Amino acid sequence: MSALSTRSQTGWSLVKGPVAIIGVLGIAFGILGLIFGGHGFTTANIPHGGIAGKHWLGIEVNGWTNLLFVAAGLLLLLGSSMHWGAKTSAFVVAGVLGAAAVIALIRGNGVFGIFAANHRTEIVWGVAAVVLGLLSMLPRVGGRTYAVREPVRRDDRVRDQSVVRDGPVVRRDRAVGDEPVVRDDRDELVTRDDRDELVTRDDRAARDEPVAREQTAARAESVAPETRHAPQG
Repeated sequence: MSALSTRSQTGWSLVKGPVAIIGVLGIAFGILGLIFGGHGFTTANIPHGGIAGKHWLGIEVNGWTNLLFVAAGLLLLLGSSMHWGAKTSAFVVAGVLGAAAVIALIRGNGVFGIFAANHRTEIVWGVAAVVLGLLSMLPRVGGRTYAVREPVRRDDRVRDQSVVRDGPVVRRDRAVGDEPVVRDDRDELVTRDDRDELVTRDDRAARDEPVAREQTAARAESVAPETRHAPQG
């Protein structure tokens, strides 16, 4: 016997791969910016002063700006292992970079005197925020639900009776008056009274057998004299 059960296949995530790639690019850009670009961590102008940095690949960066790229890339890379993690990390990083781009655009001299930025930095942050925001809304594809026929285990144990394989099945019960009853495969009952009757018949036949032999011998002797005295022809 078998039973039907339903199983579901989740499909493929459209978010994990792109989010992981953007994360690796952010980490690489931030590390290289710390080596070849701005690596100063000035905090004297917080929160309303201007901040200046060095240019790396046409983008103005300082130490805090590069650390922002590295932190955003690490969060994206760690969250890309699972579908919901990739969507969540993409949404969070998109919000942070989008807010930094808007603030830098409005102030024109960096973000709160911490992150150095020029117009190209603002463009990079804004594009990354839009792309990550779109990725955070992508679903899975190829998911489906299907039915599977699974075998059902049978319980071969037999209750309230003993089963002997490769031989007759014998079950001993208790009859009325504690008389033992033997039941065979043909459902025939043999009681103690029947056995006693059979034994009585056998004893009676055994006792009658010598009497029958004596009567036969007496008859033979009575016939023999008559045979001896009969005239010869």
